Amino acid sequence: KNIKQTDYKTLKLTWEKKEGVSGYLIERIPTDANNGKYTLVKTVTKNTSSASVTIKDYKEYRYRVIPYIEVGKEKYYFNYSGTTMSYQAKVLGTEIKSVKKSGSSYLKVTWNKVKDATGYKVYRSEHENDGYKCVYTVKSGSKTSWKHKATKGKQYYYYVVVYYSKLKSEPSKTVAQMIPKTDTKASTKDVT
Repeated sequence: KNIKQTDYKTLKLTWEKKEGVSGYLIERIPTDANNGKYTLVKTVTKNTSSASVTIKDYKEYRYRVIPYIEVGKEKYYFNYSGTTMSYQAKVLGTEIKSVKKSGSSYLKVTWNKVKDATGYKVYRSEHENDGYKCVYTVKSGSKTSWKHKATKGKQYYYYVVVYYSKLKSEPSKTVAQMIPKTDTKASTKDVT
């Protein structure tokens, strides 16, 4: 049994298929609910070993899969004795792929594209632990780079936040970059 997040709004559950079963109920309950009732999330009407469900919110939930057999118009549910699976979905972010020198005095920040993203914001600071400001906003999920003029010999720190229709991700790992005053090569370092 396993749960995997496939995008910011979908989880894929997998389980052991039972022989002779007509389908499965997928139910969930908030992990912090004391003696609460499970809520039906999805009815799977075939004998399979996986299904996708929509993420409700980003709290932690316990999921369970209950097999049933259909005889005529009646459904007979197995007594639930299986294990539950807990999972807390995340608002999926991105990672910075590279920060490279572009031309003699520009730095280009490139990050991984995220499925269903509606935009990205690039934050920059000259100090590793504070002073970050949004320096570039992308209002599209498909553009994944930004270039700016950099002062030679000055270290810059960057991170990227992913935006969805009403959600935003945690910041990416911070990446540092500088164009040396004399050397023509720029060096990247991961600071987190």
